[in-house]
Amino acid sequence: MRSRHLAAVPAAIVLMFFAAGCGKKDDGTTANATTPIAVPTSPNAPDDGGGSGSTSTGDTTDPTATTGTGTPKQPPQAPSHKAKKGETIPVVAGKDSDLTNFVTALGAANLESTLGGGGPYTLFAPNNDGFAKLGTMLDTLLQPSSQDQLANILKFHIVKGRYGTKDLKDGELLTTLQGTRLRVDKKGDQVYVGNSQGKAHVVDSDIDATNGVINVVDTVLTPKTTS
Repeated sequence: MRSRHLAAVPAAIVLMFFAAGCGKKDDGTTANATTPIAVPTSPNAPDDGGGSGSTSTGDTTDPTATTGTGTPKQPPQAPSHKAKKGETIPVVAGKDSDLTNFVTALGAANLESTLGGGGPYTLFAPNNDGFAKLGTMLDTLLQPSSQDQLANILKFHIVKGRYGTKDLKDGELLTTLQGTRLRVDKKGDQVYVGNSQGKAHVVDSDIDATNGVINVVDTVLTPKTTS
């Protein structure tokens, strides 16, 4: 009886240890299964947010690269004075936003056909500021009754031949379509044209047209009256 009782005790103890061992194994398995998932997840979250390696940095860097390095700003280009085919003096002048008053006056004086064919001509075209100096006189000149007077003034700004600023010589006298002459004055790289009635400063030059060249001046010149 004693030996049977003693034999039963170890068996019970073995079973208890086995059960305890199974419990530890299950807990260990659960912890091991959870730990590998939790460990990579926590370090990766700060890396994505702070480093922004694949998603955030890609989106942020691309616009910056496009604006800065990818497509750098091009330096402003100098305006091209090379005329295209068929761009006569009136056509070229009509594209210049600073010559709108001149183009209006050219139409009112009925000189578009003169400057639109033949040539070559050199036009000393007064800009909008130049026409503004005329004040209310400009409105009078644009009236149909003043057409001949306006044409006479505009013809005084037109010379036969093609004269860029480099071709003009100091003291040179240029015969205009109006019949009287313009005097050229050069001071260094500054060019002036005019007569005893007044002078105009060339503020833009060598604007090419198929039938001549335009030199923009800052004043409307008045020809001398002939008797």
